[in-house]
Amino acid sequence: MNENNCINFLSNFISYYSQYKHNLLNYLKYFILEKENIINEINKGKEKLAPQINIINLLEASRIEVPNSFLLFNIFNTSFKENNTEINFAKIFSTYIIEYECRNKKIKNINDIKVYKEFNIPKGRIDILIQSKNFEIIIENKIDADDGEEQLKLYYDNRKTQIDENKIFIVYLTPDGRTPSNKSIDNKLREKLEIENRICYLSHNNIANWIDNILTEYKFLKENDKYQSIYSSLIQIRDNEKIISNTTEENNMEKDIIKKFLKSNKEIDINNLSDISQLKKLFSNAISVLEDYQKNFLYKILDELKDLKIAHISNDNKISKSDWLFRIDILDDELELFFVPLLKYYYVQYKTINQNDKTFLNIENIFGKLKSVKGWENWYESEYINMDFFNEDEININDHTSYIKVADEIRKIVQKLENAIKQKG
Repeated sequence: MNENNCINFLSNFISYYSQYKHNLLNYLKYFILEKENIINEINKGKEKLAPQINIINLLEASRIEVPNSFLLFNIFNTSFKENNTEINFAKIFSTYIIEYECRNKKIKNINDIKVYKEFNIPKGRIDILIQSKNFEIIIENKIDADDGEEQLKLYYDNRKTQIDENKIFIVYLTPDGRTPSNKSIDNKLREKLEIENRICYLSHNNIANWIDNILTEYKFLKENDKYQSIYSSLIQIRDNEKIISNTTEENNMEKDIIKKFLKSNKEIDINNLSDISQLKKLFSNAISVLEDYQKNFLYKILDELKDLKIAHISNDNKISKSDWLFRIDILDDELELFFVPLLKYYYVQYKTINQNDKTFLNIENIFGKLKSVKGWENWYESEYINMDFFNEDEININDHTSYIKVADEIRKIVQKLENAIKQKG
């Protein structure tokens, strides 16, 4: 290629690339401007769907890992007999994991099963442990939280001191079925487990499908009145698993409307893989910008509370996962308030050796029953308490009074807790 041809080529390429980027940005602009129309179409679609009531979602506990693990534990811990046939959900799930998901043919006897929640080991707690003489299944439930340092490796190393490591299985459960990070388990161990068919990556939608299979196979759960409690619980938990994975009927309808909208815009050929990659990157960057808006608003609240002792703030990357939190110390290393604004709840933690001390009883009187925090000696915490005042529909991030109002409500909670300390009886 001679010099002139080279210059022409570069000139044409730069012109094409500039126009390409311009079209991408116009596409994003068009999408934002059409937001109301898209939302209106989604709302019309919702009107055609049968109304859905999910108690877990109504209590705003859908994406909170501890209650979710507790619900799954209770499913797995359910067993009974019907017409002299044992129905054991832990056995059914273990069979599903070992034989179907892991495709492991070496475990022959799936019986005598025990299920544990928050199983304590020296350096952590396993969310759910399914245990038998012939195998163990470690279940790590990750919804919005980050992987812990060497978390899965620590669990695995602990259990192989108790049972033949060739009989240990790991289930990594997430909203989208992703793989664990190198932070949690190193490549060498993960690849070894994959080769030996002893690790699987489940989405919460996989759990929903597993529950559907149970309902299909054991139709008497719906038809026999004495099993209505089990049946209704399975339905509620199944639907909640779909909520976590964004695979409800409503989610799928929304995706169809967005897909229709994307196809209706002819400026960019979204069937071209390179264009799709560029659009993903563009929308990902747009999400990052929107998260910055959230972050700025949250930090304005913290700035309003700077006279209080804010002892801990989550890393900014937590904002994308909604469980960004901050802690206010009332008494150093003894009494703390945790606020999780984007999930709209807060809770109290208190350290004491005496559950009958006046402060403990006063806190319970105001904030509800305190329960022990597993793995933290002498620490107790309240249930999650709803932040009714953090109503996203009413918050205008450009109105300075919005963050002042939120900060004022937080002060009232702090004052209530401080009053609990002062009360003498």
